[in-house]
Amino acid sequence: MDLTQYKKISLPELQKIFLVRLKEIVDFLDKNNIEYFAIEGTALGAFRHHGFIPWDNDIDLGMTRENYERFVKIAKQLENDHFTILGYHFSNPVEHGLTKIGLRGTFCPERGLKKNYDTHYHIDIFPYDSVPDDSKYATKHAKQTRRIKNILYFKSKQKSSTIFKSFLLCLYQILLLPFKTRRLAKKLDAIAQNYDKLEPNSKNVVNIMGAYSYEKEMVSRACIESASIMDFSYIKLKAPVKCDVFLKEVYGPNFMTPADLRLDKDTYFALIKKDFII
Repeated sequence: MDLTQYKKISLPELQKIFLVRLKEIVDFLDKNNIEYFAIEGTALGAFRHHGFIPWDNDIDLGMTRENYERFVKIAKQLENDHFTILGYHFSNPVEHGLTKIGLRGTFCPERGLKKNYDTHYHIDIFPYDSVPDDSKYATKHAKQTRRIKNILYFKSKQKSSTIFKSFLLCLYQILLLPFKTRRLAKKLDAIAQNYDKLEPNSKNVVNIMGAYSYEKEMVSRACIESASIMDFSYIKLKAPVKCDVFLKEVYGPNFMTPADLRLDKDTYFALIKKDFII
């Protein structure tokens, strides 16, 4: 990629771009009667900061499986000068099983993925699926999905932290060549739905495609059965109706206390095309 066509912007400038694009997506979802709710750092930012966590550089939205499937069917309608739709339904290769709305004209320098993988900043859309009430089956569900997520991760990784680890990564990627990323992601998505019909009213649901472990991504179904409206900067954003309970289950009881900075907001930079227009 020719990075001479890009310029640096600060994290607050990137967040301003995200807000403009998020408003467009929220309007699209509302217009099409697709229910969503802020999750992860976006929900935490809405609850604790009434906007972005100061050092955050993405947006995460969740949906029930039913709403997610409806969204996937019409997601391509969002394709324009601002958005590109990514995921195994739409693109190849992929390093995930979710749907990403890529922000055209942006480049995320820290993604560290192999050539041909996506490098945009994103607004990520995650489905929530049933967790079996029997802990034995829940453990099996977690192991099945973790295995595929790990394969997708290592297939997409460009290099490791040391020369020796990079060598081992290269060998592992050779062994993984027969495994196609689109097929893996499709299988992961299918496994995620294993218990939706068997236990549609299970106590808990899980965001299998999330960055955290199965156990950490698991929340009470009651948290996502409906949504409340919260301020996210100047946007009215939907969040889990029991947002404090949701955040406590994901981040623990001290979720209101900021943890170590994920990014140094004073030195972090993003890249956008020189002719980028908000």
